[in-house]
Formats: sequence, C-alpha cells, structure tokens
Amino acid sequence: MQIIREFPTLLQGICELINVICENRMAPLDIQSNLKAYALKIYQAIFNNLSEVELEGKLILIQKFKSSRLRYVDLSGYRFIEQNPNKDSHWAEMARTGKKIMWVFRGRVYYARVIDGNFILLKNQ
Repeated sequence: MQIIREFPTLLQGICELINVICENRMAPLDIQSNLKAYALKIYQAIFNNLSEVELEGKLILIQKFKSSRLRYVDLSGYRFIEQNPNKDSHWAEMARTGKKIMWVFRGRVYYARVIDGNFILLKNQ
C-alpha cells in the first residue's frame, strides 16, 4: 500500500530525471569557442586516469582503443587523444621520457596539442 501512496512522488522524480537527461543531450557544447578550456579539462582527466570528464555539467566518457589502450575523447567532430609512446617519432620519444602529450584532431587534421598542461593551437580557427 505504501508504494501506491508514494507512486506520484516517484513518478515526478523520474520525470524530472528524464528532463535533465534530455536537456543535457539537447544543448550541444560550443567546442570552437571553448576549445582551450575543454582540451585542458580533458587532458587533466586523461592523465589523471579518470573514466569521465565533466564539461558544462555534461559527463563525457573517456574511452580506450582496444589494441593500443590509448585514452581518447570524441566530441562533436573533435578527437582528443594521448600520444602513443610506442610510435617511432619525436613526440613518442618525448612521451617515453615522461612528457604528457595530448593531440586534438578536427576531422583528420592535427588541430592543437597539449604538452605538460600547455595548450598550443596548430590551426587558425
């Protein structure tokens, strides 16, 4: 009987939760205007081994590639990905020596990078 009496309150709570979820999905993030801030937050989350990062109240999952185990975030046409230290490049060598490097791609283009917390824009917006 008590469940039946509490049903309207439970239903209202569920509806409020659904509204919050829908609002989060409906309002896209303005990545272009906030690229540096978002990149630095994602960088911190990746290199602190977090499973998600919060951007403007939205939780974004940090994913891992199955083969390389590299951590990355895909967000509205941008990819934020840590440097692969197993590659044969100057950047991989830096990563092997302890530098924390994350790349920002827009499509297939290197757009920006973060090295030890310093954001560098590679392409003009």
